[in-house]
Amino acid sequence: MTSLRRVKSDCCIRQQDPSQLSLYLGDNDHPFEQMKEPASQPLDDKCSPARSSNHGQLMKNSEVKDLGGMLQHIERLHDTIRHLLDENRSLGSRLCTTLEESVALRMKYCSLNRDIQSILIEKREISQEVDELRTQISKTRLPVFESTRRGIIVSKLLSKSQSISQLADASGNHVSPDTMDRRLVPDTKGLLDTALNVDQAQILFASFDEWFGETNLETITLTTCSVCHKVKFEQRESDRSKILVNEFTRDLPRPACTNPVCLDCCLGSLSIFLEALRENWWSLPGSMISIPCPCGCSAETAIRNRGSLQRMLRLAGDRSQAPKLKIYDTAQHLMEVLDDTDLQPTLEARKVAEGLHRHLISNSRMRSPFDLRFSDMHAREKGSPLNANFKLVQLYDIDYAEGTLRVPIFTRLLQLQKTPSQCSICTELIRDFSYGSLDEWDGICTGYRGDWLWKILLFPQKLEANCNHTIDFCTACLRRHIETQLDQHGRGGCRLLTCPSLGCGRRLEYEEVRLYASDEAFFK
Repeated sequence: MTSLRRVKSDCCIRQQDPSQLSLYLGDNDHPFEQMKEPASQPLDDKCSPARSSNHGQLMKNSEVKDLGGMLQHIERLHDTIRHLLDENRSLGSRLCTTLEESVALRMKYCSLNRDIQSILIEKREISQEVDELRTQISKTRLPVFESTRRGIIVSKLLSKSQSISQLADASGNHVSPDTMDRRLVPDTKGLLDTALNVDQAQILFASFDEWFGETNLETITLTTCSVCHKVKFEQRESDRSKILVNEFTRDLPRPACTNPVCLDCCLGSLSIFLEALRENWWSLPGSMISIPCPCGCSAETAIRNRGSLQRMLRLAGDRSQAPKLKIYDTAQHLMEVLDDTDLQPTLEARKVAEGLHRHLISNSRMRSPFDLRFSDMHAREKGSPLNANFKLVQLYDIDYAEGTLRVPIFTRLLQLQKTPSQCSICTELIRDFSYGSLDEWDGICTGYRGDWLWKILLFPQKLEANCNHTIDFCTACLRRHIETQLDQHGRGGCRLLTCPSLGCGRRLEYEEVRLYASDEAFFK
C-alpha cells in the first residue's frame, strides 16, 4: 500500500505545473528558474560571451543533475512496479488456490445436495408407506374375542370349577335356560366354534350341566393333531357318557400308524387324494386303490370296494360323498379295464397313454372319463359298431424312442362328428372321430407319431394325400377290397392293388397296404 501511495504521489507531481513543482524540489532542483534568471538580468555587451558560456555550462550541469534525479526516480518507480507485480502474482496464486478450494467445496456441496435429495425421496416413500399402513390399519377391524362352546368346555376342563346355575343380567333379572336359542343345542360337535353373543354365552355357561355335564367332561382329553398341530377334543367312549365332541376317531382303518389325526385332516387328505386320482390313476399298479396315511408316513390303507370308501367318508363326517364316490368308481373301473387287457401295458406305455389322453382332452378331441356317466364307461362295447367310440379301449402302436410302443387308448372318450358320413360302397352311415382337418389332426399328433393316428379313423384318410379325390369309402370296405383283389390276382398281384374309388384306379403303395390291410391279408 505504501508503494501505491508513492506511485500515486509521483503521478500527481507530474501532472502539476512547474510553479507548483518547486514545493517538491530542493534549491538545486529548479532548472527552470535558473534558466529564467539570466534572461531577466540586463546584458552587458563586453561580458556577454563569458556570461553566455557560464550560463551554458550551468544549464548543462543543471540538466545533468535533473536527468540523474529523474533516472533515480524512474528506478524507484521500476522497483515499485516490480514489487507490485510480485504482489500481484502472489495474489493471483492465492486466488487460484482459493478458486480450487471453492470448486472442491462446490462439488462437495452438490454431492451432499444429491444425498439429501435421495434421502428426502426415500423419506417421502417411507412416509407414504406408513400412511398407507395407517389407512389399512384404520380400515381393518381388530378381531373381537368371541365366546364359543369350545371355549366354555376348555374353561370348564381346565378349571374344574363348579358350574353356575343361574346368572343375573345387568338389570338384576334372572336369565332362564329356556330362553336360549334351541337351534344351537342339538349338534354340539358341529357348533363347537360357532360364535355366541353375550346372552348365549352366559346361558350356556350357566347351564353347562344340562347340555354337557361333568360326566362327559371327565371323558375328554386335549390331543394335538399330528397334521394340523391343533389341540382338539378326544373323547373316549363310556357307558355313562355320550360321544358329543370327539374330534378324533379310532374306527378309520390305519393299521400301521398310531399318530393322532383329527377327523378334519382325515377328510381333507382323503378329498385331496380322490381329486388327484383324476390324473394319477394311470400310474397306480394293479386294480386296487390304496390311500396314503394322512400324517405323511409310508403306511397305506387299501380301499377294497366302494362300501369301504363310503364308510370312511361317513366316519370322517363328509356330507357330500357323491362326487368323491363317482371319482373312485370311474378310476377303479378304468384300472380294472387296463388290468384285464390281454397284453397289459407297461409302465412306460401307461405314461405315454396318460400324456396322450391329456393332450387330446386339452385339444377338445377327447372327453375326460370323469365327466361321463358311469354307465357310458361300464360296457366294453356300446352303441353302433359304425361309431368310432364303439369299443371302450383299443391298443395302438405309437412311435417311442427308436421303436414302437403298444399304448392303450380309450376310444369311448373320442369326440364324434355331429353328422355321420355315408360310405360310397356299403352305403352305411358312419360317425367318425371328430379330428377336424387332416392338417389339424397331423399337427395335434406331432409329439405322438405312428400308424395309430390313421388307424383310429373309420375312413382311410391317408389315401387322400396321393389320390385326387375325396375319400368317401370306409376303412372296412377298403380292407375287403384289398382281400378280394389278392384272392383274384394271387400273391403276385400285390402290386396290382388299386384304389376302390370309381374313376381313380391309382395303385396302392406298400405302406398304404400295410396300414389298411388285415394282418392275414398282408402276410399273404
